[in-house]
Amino acid sequence: MTPKQLLQSIPDDELQRATNECLEWQRTGNLPGITARGIADRMVSEAGLSEDGVLRDTDTFIMCEAARRFAALHNPAGDAQADAVEDLIFDKPSGDVRGTVVAFAYHKGKRKRIAHATLLVEKEPTITLEIPQNVQVSEIPVLSKILVEFAARVTRLNAE
Repeated sequence: MTPKQLLQSIPDDELQRATNECLEWQRTGNLPGITARGIADRMVSEAGLSEDGVLRDTDTFIMCEAARRFAALHNPAGDAQADAVEDLIFDKPSGDVRGTVVAFAYHKGKRKRIAHATLLVEKEPTITLEIPQNVQVSEIPVLSKILVEFAARVTRLNAE
């Protein structure tokens, strides 16, 4: 069992207690309570983590899982809505601006803008990328997919 699988199997109420213990540990320096230490013990016995530094690692895993569940709770439509490309094309251009295209992705539990294009009248669009600098390997395919969709949408709308 991986640490991620182990944490996903923990009930919400237990995860909430462990999260509160970890936050208290971060705030005061007092070691986490019994719930977080119990999860740390399971990380060693069931997920194969080393006992050396396991509380620190478990703290990180607990906080990440809590953030993931919080994001899922506040985005019940799922990643299809959170990771999205949105456009706004004006009926009548505003000066040189015909519209905008914006790409969003979830990163560290927050919906972040990762790309923005301003579609211009008779000019190439201006594009800004704001890719998070510190990402997990698992986020790269998601970010890539969103950017490919963003590029296709900008190309299509710019040709119209």
